[in-house]
Amino acid sequence: METRTNINMNNVQWGLAIIILLISLSFIFPPEYLVTLQVSRYAIHWMFICLVMGIIFMFMNHEKLLFISFFSAGILALFLLYSYNSSINLANKALKDSISIEFVNPSLSTVDLDSTYLLIISENPDILILEEITPEWKWLTEELKKFFSSYVILNRVDPYGKAIFSKFAFNRIDTLDPINNPVIIANTSLMDSMKVQISVANSLPAVTRKDIQKLNDRLIEISNMISNSSTHHLFNANLNLVPWDKLIRDFKINTKLSSSRRDQSDGSTGSQIWKVLNAPMNEIYYSNELECSAFKEITDSKGNSIGLYGRYQLKEKK
Repeated sequence: METRTNINMNNVQWGLAIIILLISLSFIFPPEYLVTLQVSRYAIHWMFICLVMGIIFMFMNHEKLLFISFFSAGILALFLLYSYNSSINLANKALKDSISIEFVNPSLSTVDLDSTYLLIISENPDILILEEITPEWKWLTEELKKFFSSYVILNRVDPYGKAIFSKFAFNRIDTLDPINNPVIIANTSLMDSMKVQISVANSLPAVTRKDIQKLNDRLIEISNMISNSSTHHLFNANLNLVPWDKLIRDFKINTKLSSSRRDQSDGSTGSQIWKVLNAPMNEIYYSNELECSAFKEITDSKGNSIGLYGRYQLKEKK
C-alpha cells in the first residue's frame, strides 16, 4: 500500500513538473493561438511564481519540483533579459555630434496642462515626438512650434494622431497608411555623416486574432521600409506589446534594430517594487550603426511615466 502511494506521489510530482515546464516554455515559444499571445505579458509574474514555488517545494523536500521551478525561473529570466538591449552599459563617451529624442504621450500625464507643457519642453530635445495627438492638444502643438524649426503634425480624433518636431530641417516626410493607422517617417541630417530617418508608430491593444494579424502585417510593412532605407533609423513605438512578445522579437531580427532599454526598469526614477511587474510598452529602437549614450523615462510630478528620452550617436570607429 505504501509503495503504491509513493508511486502515485511520484507520478503527481512528474505531472506537476511537466505542467510547470510547459507553461514556462509557452512564453518563449508561444503556440499560434490567441490566448497565449494575450498572456505573454505575464511572463514576469510567472517567473516570480516559479521562484516562490521552488522555495515552497524546497521546504516540502520535493527535489524534482524544486529543480524544475528554479530551472523555469532561470530560463525565463534569461529570456526576458535578452528581450531588451544586451549591452550592460551605455556608450562610454557622449560625443558632441549626437541627437536627442523625446518620445511622449501627453495624455498620460496626471498633472495640470501647464505642468505637462513645462515637463515636455524641460528636456530640450533635438527631436520631440508626440503620440495620441487629438484636437484638445492643438494648443500644445502651437506652443511647441516656437521651439522647433521643422515639424509635421497629424491631428486626429482617434488615438492615432502623431507629431514630430525637429530642430533640424526635414529632408523628406513620408506616411504609411495615412487613412487608418498612420506611421510618420521624417528624414533629417545632423551632419553630412549622420543622416537619420525618424519614424513613429502606435497601436491599440490587440484583442482579437484579426487585430494581431493586422499588427503583424503593419510590422512587416515597417520592417520593409526600414530595411530598404540606407540611412540610420530611430523608430519610436508604442505598440502595446511587451518587449518579449514574438511579434517584437521577429521585428527586431528583421530590422536589426536594438532596444534602448537594457532591462525592465531601465531609465525609471521610481523605487516601488511593484513597478518590476509592469512591462513597458513604449520603446525607442535604433540602428546598429548608432549607440545610445543616455536613456531615461520621463515622469510627471506624481511619478507617472509619460514617455522616454534618449541620446544617440554614431559608433566610434575602432
